[in-house]
Amino acid sequence: MPFAEAAGAWIRIERGKGEDAIARIYTDMRAGKINPAEGHILGFK
Repeated sequence: MPFAEAAGAWIRIERGKGEDAIARIYTDMRAGKINPAEGHILGFK
């Protein structure tokens, strides 16, 4: 079973754009507030 197919059962992809989104996720991750089942895809644009 390919990884992406298997991961779909336990991971949720979250997308964010801009400096504010990046800063928020970074801060939350360092504080241990990010759910391990969330995959964050972030970009400046």
